Amino acid sequence: MEITQEDHRKLMSAILRQTIDDYIKMQHPRYRRRKYEREAFWSARDLLWDDDCVLNIQDAEGLDMNLSSLCEAASDRDNVDIKNLRKYLIKQSQEYWKEKPVKTVEIPEDVVIEGHAYQVQQAEDTEIDFENKIILLDKLSPTAEEEFMRAMVDLTCHHGEIKTSGKARKELGKALYRLLRINSCFTGEP
Repeated sequence: MEITQEDHRKLMSAILRQTIDDYIKMQHPRYRRRKYEREAFWSARDLLWDDDCVLNIQDAEGLDMNLSSLCEAASDRDNVDIKNLRKYLIKQSQEYWKEKPVKTVEIPEDVVIEGHAYQVQQAEDTEIDFENKIILLDKLSPTAEEEFMRAMVDLTCHHGEIKTSGKARKELGKALYRLLRINSCFTGEP
């Protein structure tokens, strides 16, 4: 049975969409527990980011396809910009995981930072009482885990005598939370 050019384009487009989907939606280890899920994620990562990676699919000239030739076949265009695709992947990944609920941090009743023991207490707003060693935090808030991580960064800088601006500590806390969140560092997920 002869495959039409339009059917070939649709097939290549489906392969590219699935590759992008696997790369974005399987970044968290929770979604890569099974061997085939890990293989799908890392195969997608290799195809999308390794310029030497080739598929076991041939193009019209019988050559193994790489990302560029797959994109060209999927879009039926010759002027595909892989750098733009990769920028799109990063942006889509960030947006997807920003909205996806993932339990990351178990907020404890107390923490020890640089030898200082703090109690973590329920409150409407996040605040650190350095003198009485209390962290006030709305533990029920959807942003509680991120607020907790920012408080940990504030306390670490304060007690470690690390000179930083409030803005830098806030951004560092957010970045640290995102890093730990996507990599499942606290919850013990495989």
